[in-house]
Amino acid sequence: MAEAFPKSTFIGYDYHESSIACAHKAAVKAGLGRRVTFEVASSTDFPGSGFDLVACFDCLHDMGDPVGAARHVRGSLTPDGTWLIVEPFAEDEVEKNLNPVGRTYYAASTLVCVPASMAHGSPALGAQAGETRLREVVMGGGFTRFRRATQTPSNLILEGRPSERPILARRAEPDQRRRARKGRSALSHHKRFIRTRHERCPPLESARENRASGR
Repeated sequence: MAEAFPKSTFIGYDYHESSIACAHKAAVKAGLGRRVTFEVASSTDFPGSGFDLVACFDCLHDMGDPVGAARHVRGSLTPDGTWLIVEPFAEDEVEKNLNPVGRTYYAASTLVCVPASMAHGSPALGAQAGETRLREVVMGGGFTRFRRATQTPSNLILEGRPSERPILARRAEPDQRRRARKGRSALSHHKRFIRTRHERCPPLESARENRASGR
């Protein structure tokens, strides 16, 4: 992400200190040390605010307090910020997950995701949480909008928004009105042009009579 967006800065958080150390070394090796930093912190107390984007990759279902994490993310975003959530692909009904991908995720969830979550007294969403339960978590954290942005065979890519209506959309309204006025003006001009041509040109039947009489 830092390579793709060179004008942005990024901060990575994780409660596992060794992983943070490895991530820092990787950023320095990639020449991104000035724009990418990493800090040890949990999902419910990481520092910082005014973020345009917060991303959680394959981890919300593992957390000890997923609703608390959602609430903290909500407080760290700008009013028109976005929460990007990538989760293992899962349907809401168990029978729809009985496929090769679902079976693999259920096995991993039993051994890793659920125990990690339950160790902190959480609801244990597991790797097969499904979109409905994830929506409840996100909305329970104070977000007002939630949608499935896209998906792959192995992941759900979800979006949470904190405000009913993005501020950027409101700022764009005057430009939209100007474009609408220009569109109506162009259409009116087009109609006048057609009417003028119609008035200047003789009716079709009259033109045929003139050709028939040699005039």
